[in-house]
Amino acid sequence: DALPRISPGASAQRLFYFLHCSKVLLSGEPTDALPADFVVGLRRCLDRCEGGDIGVGPKAIANISCSSGIGYCDVYSGKQLTVCAFVMRRGSVIPLHDHPGMWVFGRLLFGRIRVRSFDQSGKVRDGRVRAQLRADRVLGPEPTSFSLTPTDGNLHELEALEDCGFFDVLTPAYDPQHERDCTYFLPQDSGFAAEAVGAWTTLVTYEPVGFTMDSLKYMGPPCCI
Repeated sequence: DALPRISPGASAQRLFYFLHCSKVLLSGEPTDALPADFVVGLRRCLDRCEGGDIGVGPKAIANISCSSGIGYCDVYSGKQLTVCAFVMRRGSVIPLHDHPGMWVFGRLLFGRIRVRSFDQSGKVRDGRVRAQLRADRVLGPEPTSFSLTPTDGNLHELEALEDCGFFDVLTPAYDPQHERDCTYFLPQDSGFAAEAVGAWTTLVTYEPVGFTMDSLKYMGPPCCI
């Protein structure tokens, strides 16, 4: 194991050190495949993380004042990577959205969350795209790792069943100048929510009016990626 020995409970420092050493493996451009060592190592680091390691816990819910009930914490932003955390009040929803050409590796830190993910078929044309419901599952309350790829479950919606928090590593970062902006979607069929995994639907793009997140201060260990 090439990673340095660190004190118990400092899993975030191990994660940040791994990302610092691994940045050279990432181009900062969309790719269909990441280096296997990077994927395995990142998942191993995330699997060790809990809310206390990242400085994200249930007390952070009290700092949310916006109507969406969601707080966002920027930990690190760069061309190759974005590292961030979210906290969500019970009942809040991050609408269905995409991560164009991106990989996301996440870790639910506390609470329970419902995640509905879709596989997109082809490009968005005239504000519409066909998509298949890939998964509809509940994560938690135990800390749980999850991921998505440019093709598998790249569109997802997150609903807080309890007060919850999660941590994300995205590569490459969102970049509107290079056609990696975040787009929101709704099923064209309003009754699609009752459909089973594997069902197909047409998604239409939209802008969720009034949807904002509170910017929260990062309270975890120093991040020197």
